[in-house]
Amino acid sequence: MSIKTAREAIGYSQKDLAEIMHVSQPTVCDWEKGRKYPAGKNLLRLSEILKCSTDFILTPDNYQRPISGQELKMSLFGTLDIDDAALRDVLQYAEYIRSKHVPKA
Repeated sequence: MSIKTAREAIGYSQKDLAEIMHVSQPTVCDWEKGRKYPAGKNLLRLSEILKCSTDFILTPDNYQRPISGQELKMSLFGTLDIDDAALRDVLQYAEYIRSKHVPKA
């Protein structure tokens, strides 16, 4: 996942993100292409807007963003109207299956 992918996932154009961040659209383009990196408060603000960590923004190829509980609920059940206990049960079962089928390193 890249800055561009994260931006598109929330439905923003480069221009939209630039306006929210109070930077130019070419600056957003440079961030997405890795020619420049947001610094300081821009980095923190961008991570809040894109709902990802600053590590992800700085090293997108080496970082996988954890999936939130809400994203898991939507992916697995198609709704947020599922209680956390049911989600924990599914995750525990997934861990059990993984332990049976994935060789230990």
